[in-house]
Amino acid sequence: MPNATKPQAVVAAEVAPRRTPSSYPEPFASRMSGRVKRQLGDVFGLANFGANLT
Repeated sequence: MPNATKPQAVVAAEVAPRRTPSSYPEPFASRMSGRVKRQLGDVFGLANFGANLT
């Protein structure tokens, strides 16, 4: 397989954070206001489930 791509090392904390905030209702939204969520499933090639770094 000369054309096979090698996987790249990825640091989970360096994945770009999610752009849209969570849609929690109050009073939960204010409690989650400083939270950053990074969706890791696509970056790590997961297909059957997701993984997040919050």
